[in-house]
Amino acid sequence: MIEDLRHANLDKYSIVVMPDFFIDSIIRIKSIKLLLEEISRKEKSGGGSIRDISIDDVRGGNAANISYCLAKLGVKVTLFTAANKIGSAVLNSIFSKFDNNKVRLKIKDGKHGRPQPLSF
Repeated sequence: MIEDLRHANLDKYSIVVMPDFFIDSIIRIKSIKLLLEEISRKEKSGGGSIRDISIDDVRGGNAANISYCLAKLGVKVTLFTAANKIGSAVLNSIFSKFDNNKVRLKIKDGKHGRPQPLSF
């Protein structure tokens, strides 16, 4: 089936996807025990950042992920979603590799990841 998709003329299709978009944070820790010890130390010292924890922010949400995959297959995609300034910048950056005729982003100013009416 995947091989059939590679040879199909998918650019004749146009799909609208909506609305969920998130920025997922992937946090990597060495162990729960070490994390809890560090949190306890920070609490005793009045708070602050915990160093040496790897955090990667990635695009998330079914609508954003499906839109990206469809665009990679050559399908014309319009993504309707909501995002704040940072989320909008992330989406524009991620989808900038695609031709404007292939991908259209319709982003309403708002909080991404929250259900809300999308009137444009």
